[in-house]
Amino acid sequence: MRSILTFAVFSACLALSSSDVLADCQQQHAFVQSEGKDVDNWVVKPGEVHKITLLKGTQLGLQISPATAEKYRELLKKTGQKEFPELVEISIFDLSPSTPTLLSHTWGGANSRQGYGSLSGAAIEIMFIKPQCVKLEELK
Repeated sequence: MRSILTFAVFSACLALSSSDVLADCQQQHAFVQSEGKDVDNWVVKPGEVHKITLLKGTQLGLQISPATAEKYRELLKKTGQKEFPELVEISIFDLSPSTPTLLSHTWGGANSRQGYGSLSGAAIEIMFIKPQCVKLEELK
């Protein structure tokens, strides 16, 4: 239930915070929480490392990129399916040391919630939202 409520709240905030809802079509958004508190949210620029500072001062870098055609081919071949949900590649770095350290590298849905526990060094939850919009010309 909490998952559904969190997703609904993030979706509503996203829609209300946009001055031009159409500008948000097909843009990947990320929302980060730590210890149940909002830390940051942004429109993802593929491949760019987005820097965040957690409540206790830990500095992380989040690199989000769309899945490649090769990744989809691999998954489709492995599963035998003809279609697959849209994915993003997620890399989390510890930016505290002079040389950034990779804490986690994984894949997640473009519209999903991903949790990273304190064992990984991140202790964050990321909500990904990528709105799909209906266009008038598509309704013919």
